[in-house]
Amino acid sequence: MREAAGWRRARRISAHEGGGGAGKAADEGGGRAGKAADERGYVTAETALLLPILLAVGYALTLVVIVVGDQIRCADAAWEAARELARGVPVSELPQLASRYAPEGARASQWSADGALTVEVDRDQSIASRLLPAMRISATATVPCEPRVQGCEGAA
Repeated sequence: MREAAGWRRARRISAHEGGGGAGKAADEGGGRAGKAADERGYVTAETALLLPILLAVGYALTLVVIVVGDQIRCADAAWEAARELARGVPVSELPQLASRYAPEGARASQWSADGALTVEVDRDQSIASRLLPAMRISATATVPCEPRVQGCEGAA
């Protein structure tokens, strides 16, 4: 490859020194080789600029998938815990009920009103690092209480 580049360089020099019209025509026709030599390294520079952006977008998409997954798990945990409590399971078992489905570190709370029981499961999700604020993920489920269940005010 170096020999071909040296040959082209020698041809250009001879054309500029008065080597005839044929050398000059070859130089003009060979403008493509000169242009390629001028643009050498652009792909490397563009890749160097684009690669960190692509990595950041990939990382952001991964975080979105994690947050959405935790949101779904919180919703499932709230629904299952509310359903069990509405059927008469003691409220003291709420942490165990929620922990079956909730992501690690989630908290559960419950309250009842108008014959319905509501359970909220929430979790503070730290995103990326300690430099960014934590994001609160929560889900609430409300289920009507079964008849004759203790702890539901206004249940029929």
